[in-house]
Formats: sequence, structure tokens, C-alpha cells
Amino acid sequence: LITDLHERIALISYYANPEAVVIFRFNRTFADVSPEEFISRVIASMLKPAIIVVGTNYRFGKDRRGTPELLKKLLPDINIITVDLVSTEKHPISSSLIRQLVLNSEIDKANSLLGHPYIVTGITAKGAGRGTKLGFPTINGVPFSKHKLLPPDGVYAGVVSLDGTGLKPAAVYIGTAPTFGESRRRIEMHLIDTYEIPTNINVFCLFVEHFLRPEKKFPSPDALRQAIHSDINQIKELLTMQPARTSLLLRIATLSMKFLQEPAIQN
Repeated sequence: LITDLHERIALISYYANPEAVVIFRFNRTFADVSPEEFISRVIASMLKPAIIVVGTNYRFGKDRRGTPELLKKLLPDINIITVDLVSTEKHPISSSLIRQLVLNSEIDKANSLLGHPYIVTGITAKGAGRGTKLGFPTINGVPFSKHKLLPPDGVYAGVVSLDGTGLKPAAVYIGTAPTFGESRRRIEMHLIDTYEIPTNINVFCLFVEHFLRPEKKFPSPDALRQAIHSDINQIKELLTMQPARTSLLLRIATLSMKFLQEPAIQN
């Protein structure tokens, strides 16, 4: 997943401010519903919209037979608005393109197409404490959804909100800690110029801004310490916290963590 369910709802809430968001759980029974039945039972009888906005490539119903043209044919009294695909110079912007950019560590390009930094929300977890011993304490995190797409292992510049309170620039590590012979993949976030780990933190919202370098196995903890110090200096040069942008990201983070903790919203 590029965007978890609660992240998607947070973005919709921020940009569109809807009165409600209706969620349909996709399962085998729902997948077998024909386009005609979906239009009749769900759209016409349940939702009763005045306007429907879809992309020109929108498909729905069993075997993806439903099209914008079918909507217009079966719902003649409803205003059906079709929106053309937005394209870059070479390709239409799509989830497949953004997913490939993230997997290639091309975070800047992915963020440009998304319109915001790549978001990872999750819960905090207890770490081994090695960051503190190295002089760079970290907050360890686990994505809320096991299906969440993470960028490749390496070091990133990011901005983090903890429990929806403020934003902090961070050095972000995604990987398996090969210097210490481990294999479990994790997210570690060091808050820049912060040397005490905040306590009683439950959830986080990470905005991945830039890719710095791939994961590397260092010959010693001291060599790793020197590399982290260099990473942090580079991150300080890369990140600029402009007031308008800070307000945007904090609002998205607050909404994401609000919906993250809603029992009714599960991925």
C-alpha cells in the first residue's frame, strides 16, 4: 500500500473536508457484485448522490465491466463528471508509477507526484537501545499496516510528528542493522538535536522527504557513529521548515493519527 486507509481518509479530510467518508470492505462477495447491481443497490439506493466524480479510466464491478459511460447510461439524472488523467512529461501519474519510484529510492520524484511527502504512520516499539549508546537516541516504529510499502533500506531525511504534537526534523533509518548482525527490518527515527527520547509516545506519523544513502554494514560501531554524524549534517542542510508547509504537514499528521486510533478504521 502506498497510502493506508487512515492516511487516505486523513488526506481526503484535509483537502476536501467532507461531512462523511463511506468505506466499503472489499471481499469476495463484494468483488462478485455486477456493475449494474452496484449502481442500483449502492449508488442509487444507498448513497443517492447529486454528483459523481470519477477518472476517465475508472472501472468497477465484477470483471471491471463498469465504466463512466455505464454510470451515465444508468444514472441519467445524476451529474457524472469525468476527470482526465494527469501526466508527467513521459507518463500518466498513477499508483504504479509512484510505487516504482518509492521502490527505487526516488523519493523526491515520488513526493512531487503525490503532492506531499511520502507518509508512514505506525506505532512505536521498544528498541535495543544502541542509538542511545552511539549518542543518537532513536524512536523505533512499526507501520500500522503490514501491507504498507516502505522505501528500500537506507538513510532518509524526514519530518516526524509524535502523537500529533508538533513536527521534528529527523534522521530516518530503515533496515536490518547489519553492523550488529541482525536481520529484523525496522524503522528508527532520530530527532535532530534531541538527545532524550520522549516518553509515553504511542503513535507516529513520518514524512519521508529525501533519500541520503543505501544501508551499509560498517566495520565498527565507531565508524557507524561517524556516518550518522555526517548524515545529520546533510539532513540539516536539506530540510527547511517553512511555516505554511509545517502547518500543512502537522494537520495531515494530526488527522492521520486521529483516524489511526479509530477502532472502526482498520486496514
